[in-house]
Amino acid sequence: MADLTRLHLSRSRRRFLQTSIAGLSGIALSSCGWTLAKVQTDQVRQGASDELHVYTWSNYVDQELIDAFRSQTGIKVISDVFDSNETMLATFQAGKARTYSIIYPSDYKVSQMVKLGYLSELDHSR
Repeated sequence: MADLTRLHLSRSRRRFLQTSIAGLSGIALSSCGWTLAKVQTDQVRQGASDELHVYTWSNYVDQELIDAFRSQTGIKVISDVFDSNETMLATFQAGKARTYSIIYPSDYKVSQMVKLGYLSELDHSR
């Protein structure tokens, strides 16, 4: 019985984290002044790609959110997943991560990736 309780708590925690990440991403985008209409307008104006490449943790992809984003923007989201920060960093070190638009490293890994030159500051003028 303890195993079932542990499994349920693990699934509940995972779902909570998934929902929290999706919600925080939405809040972050809205606090930056982004709306889906602005994304569409900017995409047309800049001749942007119709694909968004995301590199994230396994089990963090909310397919409903991705489907809603695509239907509202026309942008296809392509998600690749990693199971640890070390795997993610190894991808960058091997030169295989140049195509990612968005990544989700853990906070402690961000400073290391900045020092290594793998991350750049957002250009808010684009």
